[in-house]
Amino acid sequence: MVYVEASLAVAAFLAHATERIISAYKTILEVKLLRAQLKEKGVSEKETKGIVEHTNSMMSEQIKGIVAEALKDHVLVKETGRRNELSNALVIALNKLANRIDRGFSVEVRVTTLPERKEGERDTKEIGHARRLIASICKSLRQGIEFIKTEGEPILELPEAATKDKLSKKQG
Repeated sequence: MVYVEASLAVAAFLAHATERIISAYKTILEVKLLRAQLKEKGVSEKETKGIVEHTNSMMSEQIKGIVAEALKDHVLVKETGRRNELSNALVIALNKLANRIDRGFSVEVRVTTLPERKEGERDTKEIGHARRLIASICKSLRQGIEFIKTEGEPILELPEAATKDKLSKKQG
């Protein structure tokens, strides 16, 4: 178990991203089970390689969408180079999350509740923002962050680090 204390904004992003990854993974899980059945019938690893590539592509596209949305809605940095760094870091982090979900890891996002408003009391700007973030997290939790029982061998093989090819292109 890993416990991470983060700001509400980070928790909201993590809850939303996890919900989207799990939603996409439900389809991949069906493909994973079909692939296992093919292996049971004697279909070789080489012949099912295209299935692995397809599932990786499906999840990569989902993650690219999550990252694009996060950069558009939450990142205030305008400098192109820095935005690319953030984009690459988010892709790698979300790839790691998806790979671990495929291996049976469970993800929980928990938030504390804010005290109820007293009658006639108004929220400050910060408290109002915190209430909206908590509502967003709770919405993501209701929509789909759940434990998925994964069976069989993992199917996702998403990259978890910048590849040497990308690094050498940037340096060269």
